[in-house]
Amino acid sequence: MNDRINNGTPRNPRRSLGLTLVEVASCTVMTTIIMALFIVMFGLGRSDRLRSHSGSNLSMLAQGMYTYAADWEGRQWTKVPDEMSDFDGDIDTYNDQVRCVESMILGTDSQGLVWGWWMNGYLCSSSSPGSSNEQTFDQLFQPYSIMGDFEFYRDTDGAHSLFHTRGFREYVASSLHDGVFYQPGSRDSKLNELMDRSGQEFFGPYFRKGSGSFQQFLSKPGYTMSPASMWSPDVHRASSDSDWRDPRFIDDGYRSPSIVQCLHPDLKTMFVERWWIDGAPSRFHPDSVDPPTGPRSVENIDRYHWSFNQGHASAPLTAFYDGSIAPVTVGDAFHDDRRSRKSSGYGLWSRDSPMGQDGYLGDRGNGDGFSSFHILTVDGIEGRDLLRRRDG
Repeated sequence: MNDRINNGTPRNPRRSLGLTLVEVASCTVMTTIIMALFIVMFGLGRSDRLRSHSGSNLSMLAQGMYTYAADWEGRQWTKVPDEMSDFDGDIDTYNDQVRCVESMILGTDSQGLVWGWWMNGYLCSSSSPGSSNEQTFDQLFQPYSIMGDFEFYRDTDGAHSLFHTRGFREYVASSLHDGVFYQPGSRDSKLNELMDRSGQEFFGPYFRKGSGSFQQFLSKPGYTMSPASMWSPDVHRASSDSDWRDPRFIDDGYRSPSIVQCLHPDLKTMFVERWWIDGAPSRFHPDSVDPPTGPRSVENIDRYHWSFNQGHASAPLTAFYDGSIAPVTVGDAFHDDRRSRKSSGYGLWSRDSPMGQDGYLGDRGNGDGFSSFHILTVDGIEGRDLLRRRDG
């Protein structure tokens, strides 16, 4: 049983002599933060200052994950119980027969109202406002959606882009709107800077122009965790006939791995910048302008930037499991994946996942190739996103 979900008191295992991977990485992160602040003090151009600021954010997020892991026997943050595969991923049965999975709480607003995505069921509080457990669990609580048509669910992303909610947030900041969660220079960074001035844990949802008061929207972090690293490594395990397995039907498929299970800490990504801003073809992705010029025709769609993986020239800053912070050029990840496929028969990211052959938002790229590195890493936390580093 996974008592990380509802038990509020973390377990702290007996310490042993010597430095663990988590402790070594923590020292590396702290050094990176100090260096970033030192660079800012001596002045840089606007683009360089934003990049330095983002590197500091990534360092703090990584440090938060190491601290969380130290409290939870090395385990990473997750929103799903380890034993969900015993119930074929059926959240309703789990909430009725085992215990109520803790709701995903955004925070308390100025009027004392608590906002969140709520779970309900026989073992949940009778006052819980939760509904549509199956859809909420699939779209928000799992690392990414595995149910139904991914084209329909793709924009909800999953828990890998909701780590600014309660549970992990306390290890980094007190407010969902804290700037540490948002990529400097992005639209959401500016929006949440204004909300953060309120001093509230959660300012409240915002409404898209013309969407109506019933459509509420939430700013997601400007960084993403690696969802492949949040599943059991067997979910993205490569074999001769497949490189993805449904976590509902394999033993411990939902069990989030320990940080020490990372076999290539200098080549496996933990957090990356979510958006491609510097050098992108345009400020906002063409699918998000009004009216849309791309293949999607969605009314009242919100503007968003290009995703970090949608062009070879994109070079998102990245926090690796060894604690280092460095840019990863998508073109390098693309070519390493191709080399891996030629030498081993499979690439560095899964093609058989519910996202299909195009992977994560690949069909919306700029046409020069893309990579689902970080998102769909083959072998999960035990895999690697690059064959080698190019940052020196």
